[in-house]
Amino acid sequence: MDETFHPFPRLPVELRLCIWEMVIRPTGPGRPGVHFFAVQPDADDSTRGFITLPVFPETSQRPWNQKNPSSYFSDIGMWTACKESRAVVTGRLARRYEGHGQTDWDTVKLRHGQENIAFDLDREDLICMQVPDPGFSDPSTIRPPYQLDFDLPTTEPWHVAFEYDASWSFTDWGDLTLYQMRGEEGPRGAFLRTLEEVIKSSLHCRLYLIQYGAKMKPGKSPIEGFYGDGFHLALADEGDVEIERPSGFRNAWDFMWNVDNWSDGIWEGLKDEEQRHCSFCCSVPIMAGMHVDILICEEI
Repeated sequence: MDETFHPFPRLPVELRLCIWEMVIRPTGPGRPGVHFFAVQPDADDSTRGFITLPVFPETSQRPWNQKNPSSYFSDIGMWTACKESRAVVTGRLARRYEGHGQTDWDTVKLRHGQENIAFDLDREDLICMQVPDPGFSDPSTIRPPYQLDFDLPTTEPWHVAFEYDASWSFTDWGDLTLYQMRGEEGPRGAFLRTLEEVIKSSLHCRLYLIQYGAKMKPGKSPIEGFYGDGFHLALADEGDVEIERPSGFRNAWDFMWNVDNWSDGIWEGLKDEEQRHCSFCCSVPIMAGMHVDILICEEI
């Protein structure tokens, strides 16, 4: 028996292709992925942002240890190894859409150091956006989905998420609170500006807030959601979860209740309201929460 171990490039092409296929992350209509991106200010123009890799604080409640648990990161070696591996990844994507009238994916480009990296995202996947608190001279220009720099669809929405944090909590709400939050730096302001674009029908996205530190109550099951590297983001109702919270903490459901309660003050008359008018009433309240779901994070 020949005990010689040949280097990978010298293996038969059929065997190499089988190996490439085996290491691709599981995909399919029943297992949409999770992709984290960060928006950073451009050094040459602080009103603009560019997409780069995410950053996760060591003290966070996120249930993973790796630097980047995004689904795209598990395949990043496939995209960067060689032409053969890239062909296998793109071929897998193409096979998913055989028989479809159009492709349901697009190419995203991000900047990492001096490198520009490009890879494909499935429209069924979840895009999670991180926005730094300081850095942009005009935060009103930062509406994260637009920084992705691809054609947002007009038929099926992209799924876009923001990570809810305890710092978003606010108890003293008033007529100007939501207006002031919408114009602030950081993820809360970016989320509210993105929500406004969705309410105006200028942006075709389904929005989500990720509530960390929550788990399902015994006997309760979450609704299938999105899969990252070692975790699952699932849809859940507030009454079905237990949340680790400090005194005075308000969760993502509390936050969205307040947004709903005060949304007419700044969004009255936008397209979302116009589409819900009827011939028997002169005004229909804005329901911002109709555009937002809450996700909890579970280890798998």
